[in-house]
Amino acid sequence: MTFVQSANEYALRNPGQVVWMLPWFLLMLPLVCLPSGAANWPWAKELVSVATDWIPMINSMSSRAVDPQWTRFALSCLWVSGPFWTLVAAICGIRTLKAKLYKQEPLGFSYFLKTFLVFGGAILVIATMKPRPWKRVDMLTYFFAERFGLFVVGWFFITSMFVVLGLIAALPLSRLFGYKYD
Repeated sequence: MTFVQSANEYALRNPGQVVWMLPWFLLMLPLVCLPSGAANWPWAKELVSVATDWIPMINSMSSRAVDPQWTRFALSCLWVSGPFWTLVAAICGIRTLKAKLYKQEPLGFSYFLKTFLVFGGAILVIATMKPRPWKRVDMLTYFFAERFGLFVVGWFFITSMFVVLGLIAALPLSRLFGYKYD
């Protein structure tokens, strides 16, 4: 079995894990490798302008960052790419359903609600943690405003809701495209 075949089989068996790692490999890894001056490129400024008009919380999240311009740019890229990750998750879910590798449980609104409550609760806990007097960084700022924190954890909180929506949409979309779930 070649590497491509084994990677394809893994993607068919674990569409959620694959889709959750794609934003990290395809978006966060390249963003962290970009220089801090990348936020001053004309297309990056336009992207940030449009994204902050849609999502004003980007400005408040990046206001406490060491490099607010780069953080605003990275957060804009994450939020703007979200619908794309929803589409990719739906496509991967449909591929898994059509492959019939294992019984696929239908994911409904309750799955989305549970996931939203878990991630919302985690963010609430992180936001309420007060920094110690000798440590000037709180976890919320670290995860969403610092380059390393955003690279390691923050991207997951932002892209998870988009991925979950795509995975939930896989079953109804597969029926729309003619696949009848048994």
